[in-house]
Amino acid sequence: MSDNEKYADGDASYMPLIDVRDALGRLMNNRGLYIQLLRGFKGGEMAADISNAVNAGDYEKIIYAAHKLKGVAANLGLTRLRDVSLKMESGAKIKESADALKALEAELLKIVEATMAAAGDFCGRAN
Repeated sequence: MSDNEKYADGDASYMPLIDVRDALGRLMNNRGLYIQLLRGFKGGEMAADISNAVNAGDYEKIIYAAHKLKGVAANLGLTRLRDVSLKMESGAKIKESADALKALEAELLKIVEATMAAAGDFCGRAN
């Protein structure tokens, strides 16, 4: 089995954080490009933008930053991160309470940390 086939099968140890098969499908099964994009992913910085907006109570910035993270996460097959980013974006759009947004922020930060660790491990194993 080639590396592309192995990772195209979505190596179960990365699910549900990373849907490798979906991401590779978007990239015409270009594993090298996928690894390059994962390594360049600035999840921590993007999450910090959301946290700053939540702390400032700036709903428009929350919407923008969460939408941006959601799109990047979707394209990279980062399924849980995509889902929680969507919840954050939706919560800001309907002007959820500060407490509700703080709870979503805490969830988002945990998932970003776990996703970044899984992505780092995947990239390390993929070489």
